[in-house]
Amino acid sequence: DHTDRTTFAGVRQLPAGSFMVLNLRDWQSSAGKAGAQALRIERWYEVKPASYSSREAVDMLPELMASAVSLRLRADVPVGSCLSGG
Repeated sequence: DHTDRTTFAGVRQLPAGSFMVLNLRDWQSSAGKAGAQALRIERWYEVKPASYSSREAVDMLPELMASAVSLRLRADVPVGSCLSGG
C-alpha cells in the first residue's frame, strides 16, 4: 500500500493519516468533475521524531505501558481478558 492505487477502476485510496474534504458547491458547479477546489486531502497528524535518547525511551517504557493498559481498562462493568499464544 505505498501508492493510491486500488483494485477498482476509478477508485483511489487516501494516504495513511489523511482525510478528504469535498466542497459540494464546487463539486456541483464543475458538473460532478472533481476539480482542485472541490476535493482537498489533508493530513490529520504528523509523526515527529523523538526528543529523547534510546536509554530514556527504555526507562519510560514500563510506566507508559502501565498507563496505556490502565486507560483501556476503565469500565463501568467487570473486565475480562483472554490471551492467545497462537
